[in-house]
Amino acid sequence: MASRIAEKENPGHGLRLVAQQKISRAITKIGSDTPLEEAFHEVRKRLKELRAILRLAEMPCEIADKLSAIFREASRRTTQVRDAQVQARVLQNLAEELRGTEGFELCEAEQKKLTGVAAHASTPQLRYKIHTQLVKAARLLDQWPPENIKWADVWKAWKKGRKQSLKAMNRALAEPANENLHKWRKRAKNWWYQTRLLEKRAPKKTAGLSSSLRVLTELIGDDHDLSLVEDDLAKSKAGGVASVRAVLKKRRATLQKEAAKRGRKIAEKF
Repeated sequence: MASRIAEKENPGHGLRLVAQQKISRAITKIGSDTPLEEAFHEVRKRLKELRAILRLAEMPCEIADKLSAIFREASRRTTQVRDAQVQARVLQNLAEELRGTEGFELCEAEQKKLTGVAAHASTPQLRYKIHTQLVKAARLLDQWPPENIKWADVWKAWKKGRKQSLKAMNRALAEPANENLHKWRKRAKNWWYQTRLLEKRAPKKTAGLSSSLRVLTELIGDDHDLSLVEDDLAKSKAGGVASVRAVLKKRRATLQKEAAKRGRKIAEKF
């Protein structure tokens, strides 16, 4: 399915078509026999893309407000499953490095617990609720965005996404608290999705930006995943916590250093 607007396409038609394709894919995945955890992961990706698309048509619109609320709520419903899955994968990876230590045993125990949390939260009832929400949103998308939207409006919204991303980056680099890094990740991801969507329309303006933002968001995303485990272990007094947190701290420092380097390059070039 297309994830980019064609060079000569009408902005309203292009945004609607891509949004419909994204939500159709999410509905198919959540309504299929795909394992629940995999389906939720796919839905979360599409919801983030859909919210980025909505922001490109930032005009007063009751339907857009309803869509935004649906996407936000559907995403919230999958958070527990996603966070537990992510932490379990991080711990599995850490366990290999800490094999033969108390940290290994701690990682194994925590991973088992979190895998159970994800499985318990991934219920057919939750699948049904999300499916129902997405079907409702798909109907609303037939009436979105407003017909009078112009390319100037879209590019204004894209520039706003850029500004928000760079502002969040500067805040995170000045004060790398988890909250600031998480906001940077969200803003950068939003700008990446929007850039990827528009790169056929303005290939010179966005040449190389999409791929640069993809790498950046992966780095910040990996750091965020580690931060979830770090926050959880900060409350623990179990044996091996110190060794696990030491590895986490080292990995996060490396990721943040590389993200800062790439983020500054993007700011200078684009």
